[in-house]
Amino acid sequence: MSQNILTTNTVCVETIHSDSDLEIYSNRKIYFDTPNMLIRDLHFENYIENTVFGSSLFNGPHDYKISGDSNEINTSQMGEYDLEMVDCLEVSSSQSFQVLSESGSYSNMEHYVNLRAESNLVIRSTNIFVESESFDDFVYRLVNKKSDSNIDTETIPSIAIVPADRFNVTDFGTYFTKKINCNKISTENIYIERSGSNEEPVLNINSRSAVNLQSLNILIDDSNTGSNVDLDTYLKTRLDESRYFLEIFIIPESGVDISFTFNQQADGDGFNHYWKDIDVFTYKINFKIVPTGEVPTDDTPSNNVLDEILTPQASDAPTYEYIKFEFTPDTRYTLSNLEPGNFYDIYADVTNLFTNTTVYNILTDGVNIPTIKHVVIQNDGVNSIVVVNENTIKIRYTPHETYIASWNTPDKLVYFAAKLIEPIGYTNTINQTPGSTGNTFNLSDRNIADRNAHYLEFTLDISQFTDGTTSYGDYLKVSGDNTTKTTDLHSFSIVSTHSSGTFEMISPSVDLTPFNFGPPATPTNFSMNYFTTNVFNWTLSANTVATTRIENIYYDVYRTGRASNRLNDNDLLNSNALSKPNTNNVLQNDGGNLDSLPRGSRIGFIADTYKIQAYNVFGQRSGFVTKTITNLSVTRPTWSVPTSANRQWTVSYSVSSNNGSYSITSNKSPVSSYGTSSFLTTLGFGNQVVYVDVQDTAMRLRSQNSTITIYTPIININNGVFDNSIAPPNRDYKFTYNITTRSYTSSGPYNVYSVQSVTNITQMTLQEQTVSYIKFKVNNPSSSSIILSGGYFQKYVNVSFNLKVRDSYGYDTIDTLKNYSVLVRFDNIPSITISNSSNREFIITSALDQNPTLHYSKTYQWYVNGHQVSTSSSTGIIDDAGANGNNKYFGQIYCNVVFRNLQGFTRHLKSVELTNSLPTISGNSASIDTTSSYIYTYIYDSVGYNTGSTTYATRISKGGTVITNSDYSDPGLYIIEVYIVNDYGFGAWIQIGTFTVVAPSNPQIISIKAKTINSIELNLSWDNGTYPNGNPSEVSTNTLYYSQSSFTTSSLPSTKINYNQDKPIVGTVNSLSTGTPYFFMLEKNFPRYSDTYSTPIFSATTVFLPPEPVTIHDESQPLQPTIVTHNTIHLNWSAPNNNGNSVVYSIFIKTAGGSYYEVASNLTTTSYSITTFDGTNLLNGLTDYTIYVRTSVSPNPDGIPNVDSNTITFKTTFDYTNIKLTFDYSNLSYLDVNYTIYTYFSEISSKKAYTPPNPSSRTINGGLYPYAAWSTLANPNLGTLTSLNYQDIWTNNGIAKYQTTNHQMGNQTNLLHFNGLNINNCDGIYVSDSTNTSIYDIDIFKDFIDRMIANDAHITHDIEYNISFTYGGTTHSYTSGLGPHIIIRLYDDNMTNADGSIYLNSQEASAVIIDSTNVKPTMIRFNYDIGSFGLPYEEPTSVRVYYEPDGTPITAASPYIEITDYTATTLQIGLLDYNTPYNFRFESVFPTYGTKITTHTERTANAIPPSSFHLVIKEERNTSNSINANIAVYDFDDPTTVIGYNHTEQYYQHVTVTPWSEDWAIDNFLGHWWYGIRSDFNVGDPFTGFPEDIRIYYHTSEFTKDSLPATYYLANSRRPVEIYTNVGYTLSGIDYSINNLIDDISFKNDWRHLMSRTGIQTAYMQGVENGYLKDYYDTYPNPYMQSYQILPHQYGRHLNSLSFTPDNTNINNLLPGTTYYMMVSATWNHPYTTPVYSRLYESTTTN
Repeated sequence: MSQNILTTNTVCVETIHSDSDLEIYSNRKIYFDTPNMLIRDLHFENYIENTVFGSSLFNGPHDYKISGDSNEINTSQMGEYDLEMVDCLEVSSSQSFQVLSESGSYSNMEHYVNLRAESNLVIRSTNIFVESESFDDFVYRLVNKKSDSNIDTETIPSIAIVPADRFNVTDFGTYFTKKINCNKISTENIYIERSGSNEEPVLNINSRSAVNLQSLNILIDDSNTGSNVDLDTYLKTRLDESRYFLEIFIIPESGVDISFTFNQQADGDGFNHYWKDIDVFTYKINFKIVPTGEVPTDDTPSNNVLDEILTPQASDAPTYEYIKFEFTPDTRYTLSNLEPGNFYDIYADVTNLFTNTTVYNILTDGVNIPTIKHVVIQNDGVNSIVVVNENTIKIRYTPHETYIASWNTPDKLVYFAAKLIEPIGYTNTINQTPGSTGNTFNLSDRNIADRNAHYLEFTLDISQFTDGTTSYGDYLKVSGDNTTKTTDLHSFSIVSTHSSGTFEMISPSVDLTPFNFGPPATPTNFSMNYFTTNVFNWTLSANTVATTRIENIYYDVYRTGRASNRLNDNDLLNSNALSKPNTNNVLQNDGGNLDSLPRGSRIGFIADTYKIQAYNVFGQRSGFVTKTITNLSVTRPTWSVPTSANRQWTVSYSVSSNNGSYSITSNKSPVSSYGTSSFLTTLGFGNQVVYVDVQDTAMRLRSQNSTITIYTPIININNGVFDNSIAPPNRDYKFTYNITTRSYTSSGPYNVYSVQSVTNITQMTLQEQTVSYIKFKVNNPSSSSIILSGGYFQKYVNVSFNLKVRDSYGYDTIDTLKNYSVLVRFDNIPSITISNSSNREFIITSALDQNPTLHYSKTYQWYVNGHQVSTSSSTGIIDDAGANGNNKYFGQIYCNVVFRNLQGFTRHLKSVELTNSLPTISGNSASIDTTSSYIYTYIYDSVGYNTGSTTYATRISKGGTVITNSDYSDPGLYIIEVYIVNDYGFGAWIQIGTFTVVAPSNPQIISIKAKTINSIELNLSWDNGTYPNGNPSEVSTNTLYYSQSSFTTSSLPSTKINYNQDKPIVGTVNSLSTGTPYFFMLEKNFPRYSDTYSTPIFSATTVFLPPEPVTIHDESQPLQPTIVTHNTIHLNWSAPNNNGNSVVYSIFIKTAGGSYYEVASNLTTTSYSITTFDGTNLLNGLTDYTIYVRTSVSPNPDGIPNVDSNTITFKTTFDYTNIKLTFDYSNLSYLDVNYTIYTYFSEISSKKAYTPPNPSSRTINGGLYPYAAWSTLANPNLGTLTSLNYQDIWTNNGIAKYQTTNHQMGNQTNLLHFNGLNINNCDGIYVSDSTNTSIYDIDIFKDFIDRMIANDAHITHDIEYNISFTYGGTTHSYTSGLGPHIIIRLYDDNMTNADGSIYLNSQEASAVIIDSTNVKPTMIRFNYDIGSFGLPYEEPTSVRVYYEPDGTPITAASPYIEITDYTATTLQIGLLDYNTPYNFRFESVFPTYGTKITTHTERTANAIPPSSFHLVIKEERNTSNSINANIAVYDFDDPTTVIGYNHTEQYYQHVTVTPWSEDWAIDNFLGHWWYGIRSDFNVGDPFTGFPEDIRIYYHTSEFTKDSLPATYYLANSRRPVEIYTNVGYTLSGIDYSINNLIDDISFKNDWRHLMSRTGIQTAYMQGVENGYLKDYYDTYPNPYMQSYQILPHQYGRHLNSLSFTPDNTNINNLLPGTTYYMMVSATWNHPYTTPVYSRLYESTTTN
């Protein structure tokens, strides 16, 4: 060490001074660790305001000195030392203080660290930092009031350390003094040891007060290159005006050059910026112009700046010598050297004249400014001059390809006009007056995106050109003949003018494109029609103006037979018609009327030939088209008679020489329409005249007349004649008739065509009408009107009718009346008598002889009480209806005789009446004595009768039905009757009496008498009501039925108690299940009556078993442990089985030797916080409390006893509100590092309202932190540490932390010992925020802190330590890792944050972390980590995985899977749609951290197609016409290996068997194995992969899968079978035991998946331990799983498949003795699965 160099670890000094230059230097880093940097006693921020912004701020010399009471050394009276330089790693004031005298009092203050130089103060290092910021970023932030977006990071230089050339100051001490005089402070000659390596240390200049740089010339070299920058320049250059808005607004003007002015109407008169309020900031602005879209490159060799100008100019002085906000000149500046028609942008370089800093290339609002480009006419078909029509041309041109933003007012429009250059003599410019009718163009129109494609057009009438006296003419000038005429030479220019000036531009002239005009096309379709407005019509000449350039075509019409003068008086321009010409050499009888003209006269055109021709304005004419007119002619009409009876006559005629089509009219109306040669017309009676008019397109003509006469026809009606052709006769008479006068002269018809009407018919009804006669039926006169006259009973009947008929021409006769009389006559028989001849037989006693000339027949009708009962003959025998209970034949009896004469007329004659009386009885009574017998008594005809009498029959009935089976058990009214016959032989059932049968009443279960856990006693009632056993009474047998399920009287259970004929009032049912509902019903069974039951069904439940005792959780329970503190026991318990009871809980607690006290009751949750042991006193720390939980049934109508849990004893923890902590660090001696010791106190439990003694908050590093307050705080014995401030104990994220800061560790003798910290009478830790003030007890939570620290990757050492607590006068010691209270960890220096806190603080919780996915068919499996629970540790309230198909947003309503096992690593989601992408959102919800979300997108649930396997056909039991072909699956056509395909895990299992063994038949094997899981799968289910379509193709010739035959057997019908078969013994070589898979994690995971499938009925496993399977079944239950079964390992088993049909697969209708070739195909219902085919098999049918 040099005599003039101080080498040490730390220097505590007030001032380091140099009379010349003082250099602060480090190869590694210079670190100003201080809250305040000063420049010559002025705070750095104030110095910046003065230097950069021209302010005048100041501060006092001691403003930033803080209290130094806790510092160790007083440097006030120390001296100063002269040195050459100082080599150290720290210059500090943190361990020393100075005594300041203010207002007569003294105080100890931590002094500044003053670095002072009389000349230059040089600070040089690659890394210069002020606290956490580089010096560059520190200055930037203070100058610009915001952080730099490009943060400088510390660079770690590579420094070769040669220990022999440097001093190791790791263990050096601290040098204290007041002042050091030297020229350099450096770390270049020292090193320190760290982590086994040597390195140059950081030069740390720290002070809690301030570091004061005192020199008039402070130089900064933060590149360590020797390039020093004085501090003032350094500060000014860091002013970043580009980070703030800096706006320049100008008004540009377009032209050949571009000029501009500042926009005096914009912000700041055209110059606006962020620092506008800094009055000393003045500027010069250099404007530069570049092509649009380019940025100026004037600082490079490829300079694109075309012109530039500095403002203000010298000419602006003296008014404007600079520019600033709201101070800009109104001078117009010009930028030249531009190309016409191009666009330009204007940029500006702004120089701050105060800071001498420039911001380059600021884009003004002068962008896309054009220079003016000429109008362009190009003869290229796009921009051109072309002929539009005969007198019009079109000039299309491109306007000025220029955009001038300022030309945005009407007075700045550009006007365009056309000028004729050739031929000469016509000098007028069309539309030269601005704004009249020509084109205009606004150069400020931004909407014209491509001005080169924005065409303008002039469409000009050439006649407008004139020299003032000579007109150009109406049409273009052309030359040529009738065939072709071509335009003469024409040239034009475009003239541009500006309304606000004398600006005029004339474009180069361009010639008119020559055009050849031709003659018009000949018109077509020339026609003539006299009867229209336009008598001549034609189709215009075909003309496409775009092609011919002719718009005006004229037409002339001529008559050939006359002179050639045209018929049209005027020019016909573009007209297709001509009205009647004003000439008499074309028309005849024009305007005349056929009614007044002689017959044969014509009205219309004169017969001749006519023609038409077209021509244009250039005199070019087309060819002619002609039309010929002839004279129209018609003959006289003729008549033809009607061909049917419709009065329609035919009028015929003939038309000739017509001009095209013609029409017919007549004075007679047609039936439908006029024909070309005839028409039908309807004629009435009288004289008829007819003629026809004919009209074609050229003329009209009338024929000569034709006449005929029509008459009314007359008929004659003959007298009626009786029709005797009908038997029996029925009063029918015919009347014949004929026509006597005809309708049409002598040739008219006599025959009748039809009868039109028969009306006014009297005393007859119409029977038939024909064209020769009418037949009627004459009415029969009443019998009373037929009276005796002339020895006969007779009467005359007068009849009449009217008749109208039609002849065969259709003409009707007049309505004709006919009158006639008919005689009706019978024999003379005046009356009839009758008498009773035998039993129910009556006869007629009168003579009824008849005259055969009058009589035809007679009939007899016998009546009782007016109702006909017999039609036999003169003798009537009447049935005895009384035997059937019908007494209708008692009453008046008579006979009615009907006489019929030869014409069919009848006469009715009634006989005298006889009386038939009903029998009667007296003294009668009857009743039912049993359900099978009845008794009675009565008197008839003075004789008495009773039960058992056989004289008269008796019967009993109910509801109208006679009972014959002697069963009277049906309840209701019964009637007892006797059958009695009178003297005429008629019998009747007479009622003796009635009886009402009443059914037995229902038994009744009244109530529950008692119940136990296995029996129920019921109160019963059997005999209820007036007739409990019915009326009449019967004896019943009695039964009590019961069952666990409800039942009805039609479905009685088999469980019952038979009482026979006993009727107990109490029924006891034993041997019942505990806590089970039962249903009961009584039955009374009768011999005849229906059984009766107690309804509705009665229900009762046996008593439940008492609940099982709960299990109290101890403190080591992994889930919901009981948490014990010094004054609270938060008890948790679980209830294993309440046996169906609804329960509540009570908690009992006692101290050692005390009695139990019920501290809580009627709890419904399984947790409770206990704070007292007797209801009054709170829990004490370090005390044993014994607790049990009582379970009670509530409600408890059955008196189920209470159940108590086991007792468990908890010891409360220390009461840390008044303890002393003692630490022993003696075993740290082997570590030679800097360390920081943290002691953590966690804030948990028992919040309560409290007001802190010091409610003010403390500000630490500019932020509001929670703070800790203590009522008494003793000084810890820690070296020179004599006091502890409140801010030394603070909270961070819920953890109270006391930090002892960086201690130097040497050997054990130099080890500092923190002997203890007394925390006496501690009230707690106060935490304050804006909404709440709370107090927390201090508890120390080991697991919580351990978890945080164990998750921190930065921990380097776990130290062994001993901890002792003094509590209540007793010392409690713990060894490292055993004490549940204090956690100490050792960290490297670089493991701490800038504020001294360690890295593990404030770690946020996170959501689920996904590391990979595994896609399955219709299922997606995730491997996941639950993520971080944050620091402080906090368990989530829920963890969910939401999912939706891609395209469907995931919301709170989306389906999700809940994760409850945070230790699991695999999650499966199914059933999903196959081959569909899904999105997933993993969401964890924390109480404090809130919701954390991670998202995975587009995981696709594929329907994985089946792997390729081989289909095999097994032949067996063939017949002569069928082949039994069963299907199996083999591996690679090897018949000894059967494949089982696992759909979930995608791999094969192999089972080796003996081929075609009788012991192991393959029945239609098809499908996939699920580890021996039975499943009823559906056809085509994508989950199973079963084929949708299975076919067996067959043919007599060989074929391939590419040439399949048309014949096949469809084998899609399958029935589900159990997919296992018990062979009965072990098969040779079988090795597919589930034991080989049970330890495979994939099987374990898939077992969970299988248990969630909805088709699985029963699970079978072979050779698996019962517990192993049951563990999976119990852990992952399946609601669809009915049972599981363990199959013994010693039985060989194999998997079967789904059968195609219930029996075999037979291919029928084959030829006998024929060989067939067969192939199986299987097709899956997957979008990308191709069919699978077997090989070709051969099989032969039998003969």
